[in-house]
Amino acid sequence: MFPLDLPSFPYQLLFLLALLLSTTLADNTDTESPPTTMPKTSNPHSDPTQIQTMLAWATSHGAYLHPSLTFRDGGFYADRSPINPNEIVASIPTSLEYPLNNRTLDEFTSDFVSSRSDKNHFHYPYFSSLPTTCQNFACLTPDPTIFTVLGARNAKIETNSTTDPIAASIITSRKFSSGLQPIMDLFNHDQQNPTQFVKFNNATNRYELRATFFHPQNSQVYNFYLLRNPLTIYRLYGFLDTDRPLDCLTMRALRVGNPVQRVACIAYAKNVDLNMMADEIKAAVVYDDFPMIKGAAQWIDRNSNFDL
Repeated sequence: MFPLDLPSFPYQLLFLLALLLSTTLADNTDTESPPTTMPKTSNPHSDPTQIQTMLAWATSHGAYLHPSLTFRDGGFYADRSPINPNEIVASIPTSLEYPLNNRTLDEFTSDFVSSRSDKNHFHYPYFSSLPTTCQNFACLTPDPTIFTVLGARNAKIETNSTTDPIAASIITSRKFSSGLQPIMDLFNHDQQNPTQFVKFNNATNRYELRATFFHPQNSQVYNFYLLRNPLTIYRLYGFLDTDRPLDCLTMRALRVGNPVQRVACIAYAKNVDLNMMADEIKAAVVYDDFPMIKGAAQWIDRNSNFDL
C-alpha cells in the first residue's frame, strides 16, 4: 500500500461513489453476464475471383496446395478428401514472399504502397487479392463500449504521420515475422491447435504448413498465428478468441470476460494511478461496466490511506 494525495473534493466524492457502487454491486456482480464480445471471424479478403487469380499465379511460381483444399467462405477447407497428420497442407518458396528485410513498419508500408499499383510488379497478382479497407487499429478508432479507457489508449498501432494507415493495417493484419506470404496468410487462426503453424524448412528453402492432426472432409484447415495473447489478436485481426480463458491484460483493456475474474484483475492492476482509475469509473458508469466500477473502487481502497 502506498499513500495517495487526495486534496480535491471531486476525487473524494468519486471515491465515495465508487465505494458505494462497489458495495451495492457486491451481490450481483458475480452473476452479471459478461459483456458482448466481438465474434471470432475470418480475416477479410478481396473478392473470390481475385483470390483464385492469386492462387493460380502462386502455384505457377512454385507454391503447393493440398489437392483437397478449396478456398471458400473466407478460409481453406478440406472439401475433396480428409487430410492426414504430417501431410503438407500448403507451402511456398521464399521467392514468393514479399520480404520485410529488416525494414520498419513505416518503411515496409511505404514500399508496399508504391509497389501495389505497379502492374509489372512480380507480386501484383498477390497485391490485387488483398483488401483495400481498414483492417485493424492502425486506422480504426477503439469503440469505448468494448475498450476500457486504458485499453483505448493502448489499442492504436503506431505509425508515422506520413504512413498510410489503411496500408499499415493491411500489412500488420497479415505480416509474418519475415514478411508477407501469399497463400499462407489466407489460413484463419485457431487457438485450439497451437502445434499447426507455418514453419520454415531449411532443407527445401520453403515455408510449410503441415497438418498435425486428422482433418475430416469438409472441415476448415487453420494456421495457429503464434500469438497467445487475446488482446494482441484482437488489436491486429479484429476478433476475440473466446475459446481459451482470457488473461488479465485482456480483461483490463476490454470490457469482456468473467466478471469475478475481471474485478480481481482490475483491483490488483499495476502501473495505474488515481486519475486513470477515476477516468475508468466515469466511463464504466456510462457503459454499465459494473465489474470495472467494483474493481476500480477496490483498487482505490487498497491504494489509499486516508480516513473518510
